[in-house]
Amino acid sequence: MSGGAGAAGTGCTPMAPKADQVCTVSTPDSCFYAGEACSCLPGGNSGGGAQFKHWGCYGTPDLCPDAKPSAGLSCKQSIGAECPYSASEYCVCMGNNNDPHWVCQAPGAFCSAQKPQSGDNCGGTLRTCTYADVACFCNGTKWSCEGA
Repeated sequence: MSGGAGAAGTGCTPMAPKADQVCTVSTPDSCFYAGEACSCLPGGNSGGGAQFKHWGCYGTPDLCPDAKPSAGLSCKQSIGAECPYSASEYCVCMGNNNDPHWVCQAPGAFCSAQKPQSGDNCGGTLRTCTYADVACFCNGTKWSCEGA
């Protein structure tokens, strides 16, 4: 389990950046690392009024396996993990201490045309959805979004 090297996309760093660290690249799509998705986002302020971009990251890389787990397998060592691996591969360790197991995004999971807001209910379907300015992840309960 780590936050190691990931799939290189436009503007992506070879290793996962630290959340909120200043960045200067353009990431039209999220950068995926083992159990973490990051994007260089607008909207920081250096305190002197100057605007800058920063890394926004989602996932729990310290709890995620380096490779996407198989749905249904036990995940006792990863309870609470939320693990994006690509734009279409997202897994969550669900269940209690007695029977936690991996639940993964189904192929072709539906994304609405209207982007959700962080904290919105997502109807129990695990999925990741990318919009023009934000990447959103449904953990089966609520949406979490990184971006504008």
